[in-house]
Amino acid sequence: MAFDFTNITNVTDYVGLLNYVNFDLTGMWFGNLLLISIFGMLFIGFKTSFNYDTSAVIGASMFITTILSILLRIMEFVPDFTVYMSILFTGLSAVYLIWAT
Repeated sequence: MAFDFTNITNVTDYVGLLNYVNFDLTGMWFGNLLLISIFGMLFIGFKTSFNYDTSAVIGASMFITTILSILLRIMEFVPDFTVYMSILFTGLSAVYLIWAT
């Protein structure tokens, strides 16, 4: 199986490298998996460090993930659907936070 390395020489900066990885290598999965892993790390970090309720940790993690998803959308790393889902899940986590207290 031969690999096509002709497009890799067009990378001139870090954002270009991330665009190459996101679009050409992974087919728009890199940004989505990056957001999921950031949410997981934030959730585990907040839960172990501050020992808050799970609803508060989910709410804080989703809020930060939503802000990052908007920034990643500006850089065109994630599609619009990912941002919409992130906003929806942030709203659901806010409802869960209010309901749990």
